[in-house]
Amino acid sequence: MRAQEYLEQLQVIEDEISSLSRQLNKWYEAARKTTSLTDRIRVSGTSNAKKLEDACIGEQELMDELADKLRGKTILYQEITSAIGSLSNPKHRKLLTLQYIEGLKGSALAEKMGFDDRHVRRIAREALASFNVPEKYLVLQSKDSKTS
Repeated sequence: MRAQEYLEQLQVIEDEISSLSRQLNKWYEAARKTTSLTDRIRVSGTSNAKKLEDACIGEQELMDELADKLRGKTILYQEITSAIGSLSNPKHRKLLTLQYIEGLKGSALAEKMGFDDRHVRRIAREALASFNVPEKYLVLQSKDSKTS
């Protein structure tokens, strides 16, 4: 995985984290309602009890899966932002932060950097060349290219 591909993940991660959080909150609310409903209804020993139990188990499994995805995306986001923050060149840090975390492009990015577009493109090339993708993502890429 190249540095640019690695960094571009930030553009979708925030949306995915937000979406997963909303989904998880909806399921937690549904589970809370289901739990309060089962407290009020006597269902022991009926086929409805088994259906309700199966539904609750399914809800819990889905919530666990969503929570795992949310943790994974949050960790990846933190890894990427930390890697940007660890760059020694302040111009590279600023550019990658503005471009990949804040989502600025083109003239807005150049204006915020205080340089013309051409100079910002040069800094971007340098920043990407100096950016080190964590080894675990390089290993994933080499495995993927071998299977292709």
